[in-house]
Amino acid sequence: MTEKKNQGEAGSTRTQRVDLGVRLHPAAMPEQRVYSNLTVVQAGQGAVFVDFGFVEPAALNAVIRAVQTGTNAPDNISGQLSCRVALSVDAAAQLAQQLAAVLKPRAGKPAAATEAKTAES
Repeated sequence: MTEKKNQGEAGSTRTQRVDLGVRLHPAAMPEQRVYSNLTVVQAGQGAVFVDFGFVEPAALNAVIRAVQTGTNAPDNISGQLSCRVALSVDAAAQLAQQLAAVLKPRAGKPAAATEAKTAES
């Protein structure tokens, strides 16, 4: 989806959304999927940087267990940077909208399942 700015009446600017199919082809990288279980977002000058990383699940579970038991959790854990993406501010805003649209229906499912179980009790 892209946005197109039009001059409206009295010189005001309107933004119109246009649906557009886009095919993305890999650039010089072999076609392999990257799995990530951790993201870090940083703002830069006119850009947003998103780091996708992978941390071994056992390391994450050890931190969770330490927090739950009240023992000292490590200050850092190591992981692998899977991919770094630099996005324009507009592209980052579009990504945020797309993620919100995809995740919004999922947010309702657990609550609905809980309500159904409560109603059965």
